[in-house]
Amino acid sequence: MSRKLALVLLSPVAAIGLLGATEAAARRAAATDKTVLIKTRNVPKLGTILVDSNGRTLYMFVPDKHKRVTCKGTCAVVWPPVMLPHGARIKTAGKAKASLTGSDRDPAGGRVVTYDHWPLYRYVADTRPGQVKGQALNLNGGLWYVLAPSGKVIRTKAASTPKAVPVTAATIAAGKKYAEQYSCTGCHSINGTKSTGPTWRGLAGSTVHLIGGGTTKATDSYLVSVITDPSNLRVAAFDPGVMQEAVPVGEVSDAQARDIVAYIKSLK
Repeated sequence: MSRKLALVLLSPVAAIGLLGATEAAARRAAATDKTVLIKTRNVPKLGTILVDSNGRTLYMFVPDKHKRVTCKGTCAVVWPPVMLPHGARIKTAGKAKASLTGSDRDPAGGRVVTYDHWPLYRYVADTRPGQVKGQALNLNGGLWYVLAPSGKVIRTKAASTPKAVPVTAATIAAGKKYAEQYSCTGCHSINGTKSTGPTWRGLAGSTVHLIGGGTTKATDSYLVSVITDPSNLRVAAFDPGVMQEAVPVGEVSDAQARDIVAYIKSLK
């Protein structure tokens, strides 16, 4: 592949550089900021929820049991905790309540911001403010939900589940055309043979092994998310640097990505 869509399908569900070294970089960056802001945002069907200073959705993890950080290792790569740098203070805005903020020890070191005793996390597939792709997901060992400013766990599912990508003669032909347009087959074989990126044959619906351990399913929504934004997640055993250079965010539209996924699904 001429580096277009190279390793694009390297891994939720993916979507997302927010893995491994990126997580460490985020932690180092946080260490230079002496204020951590927790604020609120109104999201359709979910109402007012907690978000970070950039408007990114914040989640709680059911296995934390309302008292301690249990998401670590691979889990913390997919769901980076909101770190509280040494000497930093927590500020609130909007409807967020300062009286409900706190922190808990992170098993990886440092402290994680809590809200009503729930440790807070971001989800790597949420690449823009207001996205709630992690809502009600059962992933990395448990369920994930957003929080209301009162501290209440909101269990309502987000807006709607994306429709399955239809596999028809028309979508397959369009997907093949876009795959050729972006030189995909230079890095992804369609016959099961090894290449720079994972083969597309049998990829749809398969189990994807992630960098750092753990797995995810190559669902339609996952495949679309990594094609449109290949920085979402990356697959083990493939060079993540290639993926970072291959496809800038937004180069492939959602519609084009869905057609490419239809083509991938036809390669059984």
